[in-house]
Amino acid sequence: MKKLLILICLFPFLVNAQETNKFKTSLKKNLKFATFYGAINGGNSLADDNTYYLNNDGTIGYGVLSTPFDYSLTFGVRKLARLGYENRANVFYDGTEKSFADASTIGRVKGLEFLFEADYKRQQGRKFVDHQHFLRYVAKNWIVKMEYVQDGFADIKYYESSQRYRYNINSKLSFNVGIAQRFSEPYGFNPLETQSYPYTNIALDQGYNYNFDHDQWLNSSGEIVAENSEVWRAIVLPQILDEYVKNEKSLLPNQWNHSLINAGEITMSWKEIFKDDNKYNEKSIIGFCAFLIMVVVMMADIITGWTGKDLVINEAIYNSFVMVVLGCFGIAGLEKFAKHRK
Repeated sequence: MKKLLILICLFPFLVNAQETNKFKTSLKKNLKFATFYGAINGGNSLADDNTYYLNNDGTIGYGVLSTPFDYSLTFGVRKLARLGYENRANVFYDGTEKSFADASTIGRVKGLEFLFEADYKRQQGRKFVDHQHFLRYVAKNWIVKMEYVQDGFADIKYYESSQRYRYNINSKLSFNVGIAQRFSEPYGFNPLETQSYPYTNIALDQGYNYNFDHDQWLNSSGEIVAENSEVWRAIVLPQILDEYVKNEKSLLPNQWNHSLINAGEITMSWKEIFKDDNKYNEKSIIGFCAFLIMVVVMMADIITGWTGKDLVINEAIYNSFVMVVLGCFGIAGLEKFAKHRK
């Protein structure tokens, strides 16, 4: 997926790169205003944990479980313009800041915007790598967006893309409709749900055996893996279950999710909506958004009914949308009628 994103990012360069001069011009244009950045962060991790245990000779032992400090090394390149209503958060930027433009469907400028970032981290004693790669191309009548996210601490990674048709009302208001896809591992599957606690049967099926005479646990080769049942339950069995869950999940295919999407974007400041001298009728905008939601719900009800499934719709919520549509369009119509009378 990462290689695919890199190729797509280089596609505008390669299309126009029949000649060396054209390639340089295209590269300079797409990297203009891009920011290459790096950051180092560190901090305390978990507090030390004092442990006590009983030795074989009857004496009490003492130990300390310490967790090393957390750190992160961040490297990346980004070209994402802040939206017009966003304030600049810092005087000095290190590239790790977040803004509304990072998650929005459209940006402040047209054309290609991107973000490629890798984070090498240690958190609570665990080392892992996070990735966030983002591509967005906004044209006059269409939008393409692709994203790859990997969260090493939570062990989550997925690829997501969307393609939309864009209808522009004016320079600051537009509506779009399209499809979205998400590709990921089969999350939400727990193989232990079908097993009985304390899951010892899983270890027995893998060849582990219990020596009743000496209270010892042995693997399939006859080697001792736990000197007593406490060590078995606290250390060995969790490792076996963790490996079992990983193996069971690896047998499942990756998941493709598809969905229909429709949305509207307002790129002006919210302060302008409450002004009397702006160019937009806020009541018509809100009424139209509520009407679109009603249309989507109606289409979903028709499709689910055609497939033999019932879509539960709360009558009070649906009626509230009806009132919003009637109220917004009714007031907006009266205002226009009053203006014509004047």
